[in-house]
Amino acid sequence: MMTRKQYLDGVCSHEDYYGEIADAAHIKGSAIALDRVKAALKAGDVHLNSIPLREWDAWGAAVARVVRQPLEERGDFVTAAGLVCIVKTAARRAAEIS
Repeated sequence: MMTRKQYLDGVCSHEDYYGEIADAAHIKGSAIALDRVKAALKAGDVHLNSIPLREWDAWGAAVARVVRQPLEERGDFVTAAGLVCIVKTAARRAAEIS
């Protein structure tokens, strides 16, 4: 298990850290957004910023309760930014494997 300290110290990547949290909480990319995420990635938008932040915020809020424990186990806590990182990572992973 990667910790918040390891992430901040550069021991693990952003993708690995937030992906591990998404996996631990069983967060999958939204089937509704999958086509939009694929299109954004195909256009070179690796950070998925072409999808409005308000949508990522809403998706993040929807998973806040289930990611609390995996975050706390890693010495982290729920923040709006962290939630967006988790759902973007889950969405990116889902788009890349489908």
